[in-house]
Amino acid sequence: MSTSEDHEGLADELERETEALKRESDRLGEEISETRSDWEAKRNDPNVPGAPPPPDGQGGEDDRGHPGGPGEPGDADPTGDADPTGSGR
Repeated sequence: MSTSEDHEGLADELERETEALKRESDRLGEEISETRSDWEAKRNDPNVPGAPPPPDGQGGEDDRGHPGGPGEPGDADPTGDADPTGSGR
């Protein structure tokens, strides 16, 4: 096999891998979109326990571009008043 054939084979393999990664990226994007829509629907349904309504009543993203907003699970102090060092200062 010549160097040219090696390069063509490698190029073909990389193109196939690129297409596979593109398909997987599209699939994951679709899954994320469906999950986000489902979560927003649950947040807007007062009968769904554990899905608090958005703080501003609109849903969407917080100021960091993340789904939700301040006061979401994982926010230790949504007011920002607590001392993160725990020193009391």
